Amino acid sequence: MAQKLLKWLILLALVLFIVAVAIFLFGKPSFSEDQVILELESQTQASVGDEIAYKIKYANMTKLELRSLKFKFSYPEGSVVIKNGEVQKELNEIFTLDSLENGESGEKEFQAFLVGDRGNIKNAKVELEFKAGSLRSSFTKTDTISTTLVSVPVSLALVAPPTVVSGQTVNYIFDYRNESSDNISGIKFEFSYPDGFTILE
Repeated sequence: MAQKLLKWLILLALVLFIVAVAIFLFGKPSFSEDQVILELESQTQASVGDEIAYKIKYANMTKLELRSLKFKFSYPEGSVVIKNGEVQKELNEIFTLDSLENGESGEKEFQAFLVGDRGNIKNAKVELEFKAGSLRSSFTKTDTISTTLVSVPVSLALVAPPTVVSGQTVNYIFDYRNESSDNISGIKFEFSYPDGFTILE
């Protein structure tokens, strides 16, 4: 009788041990970086000088609370960012969130004027650094988007002889055209002459 009771006690202890291990391995909230959503949206084509909007979308689809979220948005190189009537020197924007609960989402928008030549590709990027639940490690996610400059409102062309000799008179032809569908005013052109160039009246 005592041996039978001992066997049952051992069996019960074994079952409890297996249940405890299962709870430890599978009972904790799971975490996957893929369930942290970070997307950067904008138009993929624009004209030189266009003001375009960049929209950052984020969401927490994990089972854990996200903490200490730090977003860094980088405008394309050469962009013109105007705030309160002033051109900004920095081409980075940083904003933070203390936490983002399970199922919670949000978005933030930035604007910039794109400057460059036809055919240039302008890349914008968003980076997110965060912590999840009680996990000590920090995690990062990034997303980028590219916008191609497909047209210019005013096209410029400068024509001159490919070679000249010293003292020879050179004629430059400067051609400019409004290729947009709107009237353009307040245009200013700046022409830089070569070194040693003398203007003939």
